[in-house]
Amino acid sequence: MHLGGRDIGGTATYRVVATRPELVVGYTAIETTLPGLGFELLAGAWHIGVFAAAGIPELLLAGRETRFVAECADSMGSRG
Repeated sequence: MHLGGRDIGGTATYRVVATRPELVVGYTAIETTLPGLGFELLAGAWHIGVFAAAGIPELLLAGRETRFVAECADSMGSRG
């Protein structure tokens, strides 16, 4: 699939790309910072640090990756 993430959604979609690369043909990150590069330390919003922390997104998505990706695609008006 082709996957994209914008703003804080970029962090969650990046986790899918990083942990399940065999599912992803292409990835686009728009207006976001990627976890692990230190940018999350500069953010004032608590949720950026939470979703950038190792293991947290996986706890929220575990077993629901397909549904997560499908709902993201639906919300963007495409299905792939």
